[in-house]
Amino acid sequence: MPNIIFNLQYVATEYFKGTVPKGMKEAVTEDMINYYDRDEACDKTIVPAKIKQTNTDEAFDYYNYRMGSTGGFSRDGFISDKTVKENLEKYKPEIMYRTVFSFEDDFTIENGIKSKASIQKLMQKTMERNLKVMGFDNKNVEWMGYYHTNTAHPHVHVIFYEKDRTKKRFMLSKDKLEKVKSNIVNLMELNVNLFVQRDEVKLQIMNEAKELKLSDALKEQLGNSFNNKIGVYDLSNELLDEFNKLNDILPKTGSMKFNSANIKDYRNDVLKVVELIKNEKNISTVYDEFIKQLDNELQQQVIVYGGSIDDKNKQLFKEKQIHAIDVKLANLVLSNIKDFRSDLERDLSYDMGVSDLEASLVDETSEVEKHINETDEGSEFSKHMINKKSNSIKRSRTNNLFHGATFEFSKAIQQSVYSQKSMQRKADEAVRNAREEIKGKSI
Repeated sequence: MPNIIFNLQYVATEYFKGTVPKGMKEAVTEDMINYYDRDEACDKTIVPAKIKQTNTDEAFDYYNYRMGSTGGFSRDGFISDKTVKENLEKYKPEIMYRTVFSFEDDFTIENGIKSKASIQKLMQKTMERNLKVMGFDNKNVEWMGYYHTNTAHPHVHVIFYEKDRTKKRFMLSKDKLEKVKSNIVNLMELNVNLFVQRDEVKLQIMNEAKELKLSDALKEQLGNSFNNKIGVYDLSNELLDEFNKLNDILPKTGSMKFNSANIKDYRNDVLKVVELIKNEKNISTVYDEFIKQLDNELQQQVIVYGGSIDDKNKQLFKEKQIHAIDVKLANLVLSNIKDFRSDLERDLSYDMGVSDLEASLVDETSEVEKHINETDEGSEFSKHMINKKSNSIKRSRTNNLFHGATFEFSKAIQQSVYSQKSMQRKADEAVRNAREEIKGKSI
């Protein structure tokens, strides 16, 4: 059985104008909302809205949620039953689209997405793309999710509607619907690791940030990364240029691991991008903290084991730690280039699929559009759109590099601080033993 199953249905609401098409189901919107939000089925844990960029303290209380109230959520977080119904009355959607995302129970447990907090995060970070795959304009869509745990397989009901109706046809042909289902399921599975597991580790780091005595600037940086906040980073043109160059020269097949033979001839090129990342304004804050904690760790080694901080072995230790993080960042760069290529291919495939979908959802393509598509001008237009999409994905992927770099440095900082604490405990224990020995001799 697949890990994720997706189904789509559309129904005419009480706001439908004219005669409901033969065979189309009808439903009252309030009855639908009450059904999805019923206490015996819906997980009503409240997950707070996204952390504000400037309020770092909120980040540490992010998961202090409580039970009660309604179980609905949308792109901006918790949404009340009252707001849902007010919006329905405001927009009066003629058609309501009903979807169900059903998850294998073992899959949710293995991937840490059993809780409503994780499921909500996953849905919020994938629904916009899901809507695009189905052929909708995200800005013209209102959607609400309800997480149900009353069956053997946890599932999410997501209902949505157009604020301004653009679809003149509602039915998708069977083959088009199957393609949409396949694309959405693949997209969801791809994003489980990317969006959920990393955020859970970041959450652990955030909750321990006060104990680690990190600077306010670094805590803000972690908070931004924790939210996967798009647009936080001012990407330098130099970094984008080097990312482009690297994408052009790297092999199109074979392993994309930094230490693989396939990448051997390009390692210096990859490390050049790594250095650019480390020197970027936002990342340099985290990198400086990492170096500071490494130096503190060396000082602690001197206290516990003796010698000098300038000893060859201690400096070699520091170099190895820096090299280890460089390799992780290098693999992050390579992974994002690999993902960029698959993103571009998948997005272009989506667009072609969406274009096909539109033929079954709206009026036939106009003769003018057909003519343009058949001319050189249309070809140039297609190239322009491909380049535009390519640049957009590259910018998104380089932004992801920053989130990933923050994540890797955060783990390294955490590990270094824990190592310092371990050595401090050894030092304290040695002092206690010495005191006990002196006390015993004096007696």
